[in-house]
Amino acid sequence: MVLADGYEPESLHPLLGYGAEGASKFFDGLVAHDANRDLQPALAAQLPVAAADNLSWTVRLREGVTFHDGSGFDADDVLATYRALLDPAYAASVRSDYVMLTGVEKIDPTTVRFTLAYPDAAFPHRLALGIVPAEAVATPAPLEASEFGSAPVGTGPYRFAEWRRGTSMQLTANEDYFGGPPAVKTITVVFATDDNTRAQRMRAGEFDGTVLPPALAQTFADSEYQVHDHPSADYRTITLPTANPVTANPAIRLALNHAVDRQGMIDALLAGKGAPASTPIPQVLAEYAEPSAQFRFDRAEAERILDEGGWVRGPTAPGPATVCRPASP
Repeated sequence: MVLADGYEPESLHPLLGYGAEGASKFFDGLVAHDANRDLQPALAAQLPVAAADNLSWTVRLREGVTFHDGSGFDADDVLATYRALLDPAYAASVRSDYVMLTGVEKIDPTTVRFTLAYPDAAFPHRLALGIVPAEAVATPAPLEASEFGSAPVGTGPYRFAEWRRGTSMQLTANEDYFGGPPAVKTITVVFATDDNTRAQRMRAGEFDGTVLPPALAQTFADSEYQVHDHPSADYRTITLPTANPVTANPAIRLALNHAVDRQGMIDALLAGKGAPASTPIPQVLAEYAEPSAQFRFDRAEAERILDEGGWVRGPTAPGPATVCRPASP
């Protein structure tokens, strides 16, 4: 299978952010997310169990798992991975996502316990981080210089085969994978950053699959390819300076929120594949979003807010713009 990707990673090291949400094919975390973002055991034999005070989580590990190099997986690898994450000497870029984690200890060869600074009900989701062999993080040093990031060894369904930087990467099936050998034996990922280029090469039959923006993806609706879409948390926003006397004014900011036709932009730029967002929390994260926190598209309301805030129309500028200024005290 040949796939095209619009993004090429800088490193394949989990502690430097590669597959941090559990999407890597080279690594497994203790847990994984299914298609509905629900947690499932991966390298864990069962889902993590919280202590009564919610200040620690105990994880029992799956037995009989091996890394791609044939070495066995056990609690020592989990300890080494997470202790490297916590140790500033390794300069793990994902460290800031684990501010609640204070330590990890080995209970026995198949059990580990994570200790938290404060209760965090969402902590098990952090355990999707890929586990590396203990030997890969044996020396305290910045991971950015580690060769492991260019030739990783994990427990995942695919082994690393080759990386031609700027061009492609090849993966081969892990026939010893604990979840069963993959049906697709070889995957080649071609890096093509331009959306239109990927679409053209798809039409030419160079790729078996790729990711495309909604409008481009829809052009394949009647082709031999299958088009799949799914909810995502891709967030587009425009931010305004908060120190500027105009853009920091509450009336200006509120009026602009009502003056923006969010649905119009989604229809025009994203082929209708999106939902209007009024907060930084996208609606696809339903457990965190507040559905009533919305700014309706209402230009008359925007005008009313500006009037009430003391802003009056100035002279019409050349072109379509209109200049406003605050009324004199």
